[in-house]
Amino acid sequence: MLCRKNVVHDNIGVTSNLNHHIKNLHKTEYNEWSNKSKKLERQQPKLRDFIAKNTSLPSASKNSYPIGHQRQKELLDAIVQNLILELGLPLSLVERSAFIKIMSSVDPKFSITSRRTLRRTIIPSFYHKMNDLLKEFCSTTEYISLTLDIWSDRRTRSFCHAIIDMQFKSYVLCFLPLSGSHNKKLCRIVTDKASNNIKSFEDLIIPGFESYFYGDDENNNGSHRSDCSDNDKGETADL
Repeated sequence: MLCRKNVVHDNIGVTSNLNHHIKNLHKTEYNEWSNKSKKLERQQPKLRDFIAKNTSLPSASKNSYPIGHQRQKELLDAIVQNLILELGLPLSLVERSAFIKIMSSVDPKFSITSRRTLRRTIIPSFYHKMNDLLKEFCSTTEYISLTLDIWSDRRTRSFCHAIIDMQFKSYVLCFLPLSGSHNKKLCRIVTDKASNNIKSFEDLIIPGFESYFYGDDENNNGSHRSDCSDNDKGETADL
């Protein structure tokens, strides 16, 4: 104990005040302690060096599956569908050493795919396949209930997702980020044939239900004009 008087106050677990006190008022003792600490740091191996020394990544096998091999495709599809899409794990998973070791144990001939290839090729391919399946599903059903919902994630970012539901089958159609505050509940949308309503939902067309979205007077340019526009033109003519 260097100071016999209680001149330094500090909270439990916080040592910054004590450190400054020793450094400023007891320089000799501080330098001696600092030199010993540096020697210990140099002698003690770092955790990442220890792991790198004792953990070796499996090298690429000379007998790896060729591109397009059925087993290679099955494992890759299982990784993307079950781990990345289903569990929501990041694409960087395929480049982590632990994952590479696991897949080497599962099948040493499996070739690890980079996350760049996943992002540019594999994921878009899954998207187009699912999109075609949804179109086929919608075309073969008789009734569809379309639900829109707005929710926020843990970082309070707002999203709007659409769910198509029929006979206990549900599919997430899309996620759209929304700006601003959304704190109300939306139960249903009921509109008339006003031009602004038609414009809002003109891009919403479900395969197999086109007749519900196309009216008989679709090609009539004057049928979708609002009352406000007609009144404005009428007032102009009177002037």
